[in-house]
Amino acid sequence: MKVGGTLHFEGEGLLNYAEDLDGKPVKIDFAALIKSNAPVCLIYPNSYKRASNWFVPTPAALRACMQAAGFEIVDMDTWTSPGSPPGQRLYGYAVKVNETSELLEHPLY
Repeated sequence: MKVGGTLHFEGEGLLNYAEDLDGKPVKIDFAALIKSNAPVCLIYPNSYKRASNWFVPTPAALRACMQAAGFEIVDMDTWTSPGSPPGQRLYGYAVKVNETSELLEHPLY
């Protein structure tokens, strides 16, 4: 993508629910995790919540991944259906600000 291009994103976020590799819910202090600004991401090799979600980042982890790819997140929010538990999906958009982020992060030899 050229510098100035816009990337829209939407997907599962690590905000208030997690499960182990067998699909069983696990307890995590989500408020402390989010407040810590730690770039934590859950990875599932098959399925998560019985769906094809394999990459489940905290907002900090998503920002870090975007930055590593040369993007800056302009807007990010959570999505919640009326009557459902708190939002677990992140959505928003980012702008490409750097074409050489991979060279700066990991120089080529």
